Amino acid sequence: MKQLMNQHLQQFAQQLAIWTQAIIEHGRIPFRRVETYPQLDTEQGMLQPPLVFWINRQSMMAGGVLLLPDNNLETELERGKNCAAALGLRHFVTWETDRARIWHVEGDQVKELRSFPLSSSSQLETFRYLLAEILDELKLLAVLGAIPVTDLSPCYFNNLFQTTLQQALPPLVKAYRSQRSEMEEYSTEDADKCAAEANRLLILQVISLLWFKKSPETILPENLERTIELSLSTLPDSLNQALARKTTIKPPPLPLETAVCFHHLLLRLRQLSWGQATERAKQSIYHLTHSWYQGKTGNNQPAAFQLYPQAPPLCSTTATILSDSAAFLAATALLAEIENSGECKLYFGNLFQFDRETLSAQEISGRLLNHTGIKTTKRHEFTTRLRLAWPNRHLKIKTGQPFWLWELIHLLGLCHAGQKLTLELPVDLLKNPENIIAWSVLYENFSFQQLWLLENGNLQISILSAKDQRKPFPLQLATEVREMIPINDANGFRNRLLLALTLPTAIYRLLGTELIWPDLDGVPDEHLPGWELYRQSLLYRWLRNILQHEQIQEEDAGEIPTDDKHTNIPYPEPLLLTELSQFESGKTTGGQFSSLDHCLAHLLTCPAVAEIKLSNITKPPKTDTSGSYSKKELRETIAQQLLTHGIPNFPEQYLYFLDQPEICHYTVAPPLKVKSSLLGQFELEDIRGQIITGYGEELEQILLFCSATGKTEFELPSDRRQLEQLLHHYKKDLRALYKYLNTLCYGQVENSKSARRLVKNIWKYFNLPDPAWLKN
Repeated sequence: MKQLMNQHLQQFAQQLAIWTQAIIEHGRIPFRRVETYPQLDTEQGMLQPPLVFWINRQSMMAGGVLLLPDNNLETELERGKNCAAALGLRHFVTWETDRARIWHVEGDQVKELRSFPLSSSSQLETFRYLLAEILDELKLLAVLGAIPVTDLSPCYFNNLFQTTLQQALPPLVKAYRSQRSEMEEYSTEDADKCAAEANRLLILQVISLLWFKKSPETILPENLERTIELSLSTLPDSLNQALARKTTIKPPPLPLETAVCFHHLLLRLRQLSWGQATERAKQSIYHLTHSWYQGKTGNNQPAAFQLYPQAPPLCSTTATILSDSAAFLAATALLAEIENSGECKLYFGNLFQFDRETLSAQEISGRLLNHTGIKTTKRHEFTTRLRLAWPNRHLKIKTGQPFWLWELIHLLGLCHAGQKLTLELPVDLLKNPENIIAWSVLYENFSFQQLWLLENGNLQISILSAKDQRKPFPLQLATEVREMIPINDANGFRNRLLLALTLPTAIYRLLGTELIWPDLDGVPDEHLPGWELYRQSLLYRWLRNILQHEQIQEEDAGEIPTDDKHTNIPYPEPLLLTELSQFESGKTTGGQFSSLDHCLAHLLTCPAVAEIKLSNITKPPKTDTSGSYSKKELRETIAQQLLTHGIPNFPEQYLYFLDQPEICHYTVAPPLKVKSSLLGQFELEDIRGQIITGYGEELEQILLFCSATGKTEFELPSDRRQLEQLLHHYKKDLRALYKYLNTLCYGQVENSKSARRLVKNIWKYFNLPDPAWLKN
């Protein structure tokens, strides 16, 4: 019922917004825009008021805010007070069932300023007239009801920061995407992520220069990037180094639209004397960084060396931080400066820059979760680093293997004796057999202290660099703690961990009692008559799926798996296997059960065994058809933009460049194919068998180009130099067109390969010459 009420309120808010926009366009009020449910940072947290009336959105100049109480006026008054403060106002409006009211905020008190009764709630015109009356009343309050500059809250400034970031990002994304079109090879970097990083880095640069009063008095938008770069050198060294980093090796020039946004922010912060109230400015920076990293400190463990932390670890124990985010390191450096928390070494990049001498022997905490594949160009360099970490092992990085896997192996090789590590890792470390080398290195050289299965599905392990110290340790699941007892076999213990992480309590308790772990040499009891029946059960198939990380198809249910080593899968003890064999022969024990799984559940005294569903085992591939129409629409849109831009009409439009050419007329039935070509002399044949002979590579090329575009009649000059002139101008125009097409595609498609494929398809659609010809 409440959800239905909220839907009606949202629809009403949308209708009020439509009426407001009409009043703005035709009325005499200071508002220029109305926004529904914008996100506002307030002292109460993130709130979304139904309507905000803007005088200037970019400058965070609001004229009023309207709320729709949902039968709880007291709660709504508190929300209204906080929303008003976050917008720099001392008034707000509530639209209730029988009236609308304007409220005035004085300190912590909220007082009614004016009431507008609803004469008839069933007439739409009544609502429209009431809205117009409220907006007219807000005209004066928009000026007189603003909070003085000295009393503006940190939340207000954070909302100003967020507005700038939102408006500056789209041009940056387009610039970073478009830049990929100039790269010779596919970029593994996420262009959108790089753009977001650059956006954050830029606002931190502006804020830092204002905080330390190092910002030049006069800055033009077109010179903003260069001016900021020169000014950063006046900041403290550690902060300068952090802010001067680039988000990518070769970032694109700062788009003018983005520069204008940050230039406006700079002027607005000066106008509001942001830096004069030190504590307020400091709190606004906290609000800004908190909005980026809020809720991301749950798995952070205090340690001297932090690897890829999710939030700035500003504590006295942290001495070194490694991150692959330039904006993160810049935020950390700025927070450290304003807190005077001491200098901390900041490293940008990946773990391969460390060796045993540079890696601290202190406690390490971190997250190794980078699934990006290692570039082919970096494999040799990283392999050399691995040899230094593991001189007695022959390690080879394969194509497509993720960063986290080899960073883990490298880190384990650098650790000092007795060093403690707490790491968050993908559960793939255990599930994927291809990661067995990392697991073996970890298990052979480290002892487990504790292991957690996190809510996000990752593992968090606490380990100690010490061999041959196999002690029981706790495995913390969501609802219970299971004790794990290490064994000498690394792969065998991996299997036990996988089952402990996956199985429900009722089935997990069977392990080691009714279900026996196989020996290293295999299953000694597989000759027993019930063994083959057990292999047909859902329990066996589920265990096999967990341990071998493979999917079981539904049509295979009831069949005996082929090529199954089954040396790692727990099985019932011999007496239970013998009992199970009676199910097949239809004897008394088995005859009373409807299925093999019910019989096995009875023998194991575990009803959960019979309740295993194939849906728990199989994960059918997902067919994602979403986005297919949008791709088609995008292709059509870009093709239309290319047509509007202008596709060369070859050769007709280029004949105007020639001075009194001697013209030859050609009539062909395309397509043409080359019949022979030798020493400049060529023969072409069309679809009707007509033979066209000529001399010169340029003439042959032009004839083939005309045929490819479907032309049946055209005229060409007979002079070879004039033919070359035609090709020269045509190639020049095609190069510009191809560059324009690349900019369009890469600017609107996030994935590099998809963008390149789109370029190829559209170019081919217009039957234009092979792009390779343009490069010659």
